[in-house]
Amino acid sequence: MKKFLAIVVCVAALGCGDDETTTTNNSANNGDRAVTVSALTGVSANGKVVYDQVCSVCHGPTGAGTAAGNSLVDSSKDKAAVIEVLLNGITGTSMASYSSRTDQELADLTAYTLAFQL
Repeated sequence: MKKFLAIVVCVAALGCGDDETTTTNNSANNGDRAVTVSALTGVSANGKVVYDQVCSVCHGPTGAGTAAGNSLVDSSKDKAAVIEVLLNGITGTSMASYSSRTDQELADLTAYTLAFQL
């Protein structure tokens, strides 16, 4: 059981985005990227694939949240705010940047996570 928990913790740490240094260094460039991502049409089904790989560890498979991540169902963030979080992370939390993902992956992930609010 201890080995299983250790593996889960390691996978969660790996799946939480880029490191903080990268987040800080890229945040200035991410403003332009946010405009690009926002202009793309996100495909929710493709976003689910990314979500299941890296986000569900903290936010749960249904977006309802866990001890490690907030509920996305209860979120009131709009598209621009979601993109901002995905690109820059949230300082002081375990929500790291996903700026290493392609613009289309970010648009897809945004579409999928916004659907939790419906």
